[in-house]
Amino acid sequence: MAIWDYFVGAMGGGFVVKLLEFLAGLWRERTGRQQALEKSVDQQLDYFLKCSDDLYSKLRAMAQKDFKATNPDDRREITALVFLFATFWAQMEVLRDTALYVELSKDQRGRDLKQFLNTLYSGQMRLVTRMTQRAIGELAQECPRYIDITRRYAEETNVRNWMLPLREVVESAEGDKRARQRVLRYGVVIHAMMDTLDPKHYVTKELPPYANKLSRQSKRDLHYRTFRNYLQSVKAPEKYIGE
Repeated sequence: MAIWDYFVGAMGGGFVVKLLEFLAGLWRERTGRQQALEKSVDQQLDYFLKCSDDLYSKLRAMAQKDFKATNPDDRREITALVFLFATFWAQMEVLRDTALYVELSKDQRGRDLKQFLNTLYSGQMRLVTRMTQRAIGELAQECPRYIDITRRYAEETNVRNWMLPLREVVESAEGDKRARQRVLRYGVVIHAMMDTLDPKHYVTKELPPYANKLSRQSKRDLHYRTFRNYLQSVKAPEKYIGE
């Protein structure tokens, strides 16, 4: 009987040790996956946030002068803004097409990112059709340099046809108040996204909102529709839309 008790005790102790080793291995594997996910999110977000920063900075600068060109005969400012939108949409497509997109919900910043992307893709926020936006984003992936995409725009009818709806929206923002408010509302979401995903501004600049450029209707739409319904992770939306 004593031998049997010794055997059972030895087996029991060995089982406990093996179980603890197994559980420790699972914990290390889970921790490793989480760390790899966080690193991947960081890498994906880095360039996307830089593109966001470039686009919002340009939008804010042009908003301050109601999208009026410094020189009416020089449309390079409009072309530059179109290029920045295209580059930003290219990175949106990269994020949505990557296998990592499904895994983003396991990371808080990833969940916030998906929330912002879904908002920017929504019908109430988009500046052009979804298909047009995807096509422009794909073109910008093929031609990431400003000089290349402008050359193709000048030389290729197909590229001009895809880019034209975006250019029309940007150009109309100067004289059409409704079009201007659409573009401004889009920029507000980008600004809030930058602060939410990069709160300490390691990648982006800490920028102020537009100065008295949003209409009352735009403020209501942003407050009651966009932030209250879609972007609940933004804790202080009044920072972006004003009182």
